[in-house]
Amino acid sequence: MPRDNFNKTVVEKLARRVAFACSNPDCRNQTVGPKAGPEGFVTTGEAAHITAAAPGGPRYDAALTSAERSAFNNGIWLCRNCAALIDRDVEGYPVDKLVQWKKTAEARALLRINKPSMLDAAASLADRVNVLSARDALSRVGTTMTAIARSLEELDPRFRVTIAHDGSVPSFSIEPVDGPVNVSMNLRDNAKTRQLMQRLYEYGQRVTLDGKDITFNGTPLLDGLNGQTRHVSISNPLNCHAVVKLSVASKKKKELEFLDQGSATLSSGNKGFSCDAQLFGGCLALSVTSDGQRFHVTATPTFERWVGRGIKVLPYFDQLRKLRDAARLGLQVDIVVEVEGQRLAAGHGKLPMASLGYGLLDFVEEMRVILHQSPIDITMPKELDITAEDIDRVHQLAGLRHISAGSMMTATVEPQTEHEVESLLRSISVSRPTAMRLAQLLDVHAFGGLLSEKEIAVEISHVVMTAGRKKIRLGQPVSVKFRATRDSKVSYVLL
Repeated sequence: MPRDNFNKTVVEKLARRVAFACSNPDCRNQTVGPKAGPEGFVTTGEAAHITAAAPGGPRYDAALTSAERSAFNNGIWLCRNCAALIDRDVEGYPVDKLVQWKKTAEARALLRINKPSMLDAAASLADRVNVLSARDALSRVGTTMTAIARSLEELDPRFRVTIAHDGSVPSFSIEPVDGPVNVSMNLRDNAKTRQLMQRLYEYGQRVTLDGKDITFNGTPLLDGLNGQTRHVSISNPLNCHAVVKLSVASKKKKELEFLDQGSATLSSGNKGFSCDAQLFGGCLALSVTSDGQRFHVTATPTFERWVGRGIKVLPYFDQLRKLRDAARLGLQVDIVVEVEGQRLAAGHGKLPMASLGYGLLDFVEEMRVILHQSPIDITMPKELDITAEDIDRVHQLAGLRHISAGSMMTATVEPQTEHEVESLLRSISVSRPTAMRLAQLLDVHAFGGLLSEKEIAVEISHVVMTAGRKKIRLGQPVSVKFRATRDSKVSYVLL
């Protein structure tokens, strides 16, 4: 019996509808390209039959007419390897799977027509905006993102698509317009994925998966994004307005001190709920899960909001410091979740010390102490390269402000003028509290090395000095001991 082959028109239509790319979503190889030399091209793809062209072939359907077997609807464009694969493993590649491949490949080609892939387009745009004015750059970013969102919605009007751009890659938010939509997804089976999906199932907690670990079926919109996303976040949000309020116990009093509140995204599961909120102007990400009785809270500072700001005027630094102190001292942290003005749940407990970025907060706080009286402010860089030596040096200097009565210190001084010799001798001879000033190289390489060659003077008032009087000579180093009194105070001056 003769085969019902495709004619030339159908073959060209199958190839062009998918931009000459293999329709297998795990392959997608280009199947056309130039020959060596100035002319000609080669094709490594073929128009494969979804149901066989003749009896006895793979997936043969006797109910089809000869015209239907050779029609466009019965064809799929594949590379030669994938075409051979689907015919040798009929059970692994049934008709419905191949039809879905075809729809997905066409949807992907539609997204890319007259433009590179969405991720490449966004990256390319980000590379170009630095030569535009700020207004033009924002306008072009917004126009491109809106156009991509509308293109995606045309693939499946049951969904609403919004796209955000953080300067490097776009993120797509896809939500049903009129109620739930049945969509299936295949996940790579591993312990991490199972744990994340369990959180989603039990508490509705947002989970983020590697784009390579998940594929969707059931809508051309999501099919077209398979393999093009770096990460996929899934949640089950409730359509209600939620607010999270954060308070901490005072160090000296029993009452709570309110720190901040923020709008929250509330999600539910079969055991309880979860919510995510941004507090302190976006400087703190707070995640809460609860079964109505117990709370689990994670607090994550987002220091990216400080990039480009002077460390003396960092927004919400004091609030983050109070939260850090509460966790460090084991003080109570109180969380309240309200929905449309009604209290949904409340809990209190202690934050684990590992939940906050103490190292950076401590370092910046001590730098703020040292630079407090200086006209210099240091801009927080994007990459804060802090060495162990920087941390030790700054900690020792800033730690002097906690000097207590009776504390003993030793320093080597070297008077450079006769007046300095006389002042030192007089201070030692009277054994009365006096002021001391020591200068040394700050030598901090963080913040781009801006403080690596700066000298700082440490001034301590009301100290008692002792030293061998005969050893005090012009230009000669001498070891001097200082004893702090209850009136001693420390200040720093950047020279």
